[in-house]
Formats: sequence, C-alpha cells, structure tokens
Amino acid sequence: MVAVLTIAKSLGIKRIWVKGDSKLIMDQVKGICGVKHESMVKYHAKAIQLAKEFEQIVLEHIPRAQNEEGDHLSRLVTTYYDELP
Repeated sequence: MVAVLTIAKSLGIKRIWVKGDSKLIMDQVKGICGVKHESMVKYHAKAIQLAKEFEQIVLEHIPRAQNEEGDHLSRLVTTYYDELP
C-alpha cells in the first residue's frame, strides 16, 4: 500500500482507487481495525499519512483470484523501486 500511494503521489495523482486482496490491510487503512504486529505499525502510519494527501481515495477489497494484475504490478514495484519505504 505504501509503495502504491508513494508512486501515485509522485505522479501527481489526486484521486485514487486502490484495489487489494488483503481485507485486513484495507480495513486497517480505513481505520476499521488496528494493527497488532509491532513491525507493521510504521507502515500503517505511513499509509495513513499518504492516504490523507489525496483529494479522494477509495479502498476496495477484491478476492485474490481477481487480483492477478495487482500481483504483477506489486512485483514490478518491488523489482524497480528498491528504495521505497
């Protein structure tokens, strides 16, 4: 989530619709549930900070089977953007 929002922000995107197959992450960023693992707290805080910088953000949970394109994009991000937070 942090990588997606960071890239979108750097591209000047003002409104974003994020689809993801992790209901937990979507719910955490929406504020529906908290973050239990200490190692994830900093990423959650960064995602919240970035989300607030968009004029509009929609977070949608989709089934894993429908997220093949998202999986490919996430692999590209981790391949080419080694220095993202």
